Parts: sequence; C-alpha cells; structure tokens
Amino acid sequence: ALPPSLADTAESALSLLAQMSGNPTTLDIPLTLRGGRVWLGPAPLGPAPVLRLR
Repeated sequence: ALPPSLADTAESALSLLAQMSGNPTTLDIPLTLRGGRVWLGPAPLGPAPVLRLR
C-alpha cells in the first residue's frame, strides 16, 4: 500500500495517463513478463510465475 502522501500523487499520475490513452475512463497499460518479473507498464509488480507448457 502507498502512504497517503503518495496516494494522491499516484492517482493524479494514473488519471493523466488514462486521459492520454484515448478513453479517459480506462487505463490501458501493458502487462509484461520480462526478465523473470511481471511489469505493469513501467512499474515492476514482482516475480513472474513459472509457466509450463505441456
């Protein structure tokens, strides 16, 4: 969780990004698996799960 002082800043930044992507009510950010990590746009979310194809 974000501290309250950063939550407002993060909300404003995400709102600005949403307005730039076309539809101002949605946020279109790619979810990427790269380098063993999961990324949401430019932000790392954590380790990537192991995906095994059988």
